[in-house]
Amino acid sequence: MPAGSRTAAIALMFACGCGPNPGIQERLRQSDYQMPYAERLRFDSSAPLVVLGRVLSVTNVGRPHPSHVDPLIEVQLTRIWIDIEEVIKGNAETGPAAFYYYAVSSTKELIPPHIYLPVVGGQRIFFLDRVGATLRSVGDVFDHTLRVFTGTHPQGFCRSKEPRCCIADILLTPGRDFDRKWFPIFLGDAYYAAGVLCCKGVATRLLYALALNSDQGVATAARDIFWAESLETQLPRRRPIE
Repeated sequence: MPAGSRTAAIALMFACGCGPNPGIQERLRQSDYQMPYAERLRFDSSAPLVVLGRVLSVTNVGRPHPSHVDPLIEVQLTRIWIDIEEVIKGNAETGPAAFYYYAVSSTKELIPPHIYLPVVGGQRIFFLDRVGATLRSVGDVFDHTLRVFTGTHPQGFCRSKEPRCCIADILLTPGRDFDRKWFPIFLGDAYYAAGVLCCKGVATRLLYALALNSDQGVATAARDIFWAESLETQLPRRRPIE
């Protein structure tokens, strides 16, 4: 989408407000509480629409209510506008789009781990499907997204790539504006997700490149992962900096 058209679309989006309740039903499942992370990754990646984008706005729709599955928590239907930067799987246009998700509003016990609380500006991979013409998250309450700290990638970055391996590339290939603080911190999580979704060999190859990255924070974080997995001997030794 041209820059001018994208700006106009974003302006129209905020002018339109949140609109009426679209009749989206809650999708929290009791099994979500016991689902291993690797299984959730595979479940999410089976979504018909997978996109990379940044959160533009977050709006509550209607009032919170007790979850139909877990009455100890209240859920809030939320409309999340994102700027789609890359379509990884399925059919969608780049540019602003909205989807719905039930977030935790309040709880009578400890907040369940691994929930998603959308934050404006966050770059993530979103796993979506359609209810009629409406987009919604494949699941609710829990985090059915992947955090991305690698910044901007060239348009068409995923073209001709298998979707799950494209996710691995996005998670482990820093762009020129990648987050130098948080990318190294969460590199272990990204490496694990890449290995589950694509394959361990591809994830290791991408990590190898990061271990030779000119950014010392990135290189050190990658080498620490190699060391933890007893793979350090596979890396060439660097000459000490004189």
